[in-house]
This record gives sequence, structure tokens and C-alpha cells, in this order.
Amino acid sequence: MHITKEAIEQVKRSHDLVEVVQSRGVKLRRKGRYWVGLCPFHKDRNPSFVVDPAKQLWNCLGAC
Repeated sequence: MHITKEAIEQVKRSHDLVEVVQSRGVKLRRKGRYWVGLCPFHKDRNPSFVVDPAKQLWNCLGAC
């Protein structure tokens, strides 16, 4: 099944990524223009999970 770029952009516009991530139990705190927290995909002791709400992107700067 192929998902069009337009469909992806529509989902990005209609949902706030910070709210989606927090609703899944990840505690984020604001750090400048980004939100940071512990990565839900691996054991983390220091925040390595970064969410950019302006671009609706996330990235793990740790073990992922």
C-alpha cells in the first residue's frame, strides 16, 4: 500500500507531534525551540529524544 506525500502532510498538519508523543507516556520538557525527553525506544538515563514541533519531526540522539 502506497501512502502519498499529500496524505502524510495532511496528518502532520492536523496533529501536534508534541501532544502525540506525550499522550504515549513520554515526558517532554521545553529546551529552546525543541522538546526533549527520555527515548521510549531504548534505556535512557539522559534525555536524547528530541521533538521539533515546527517541522513535526523527532530524532533520537542516543542509541537509536
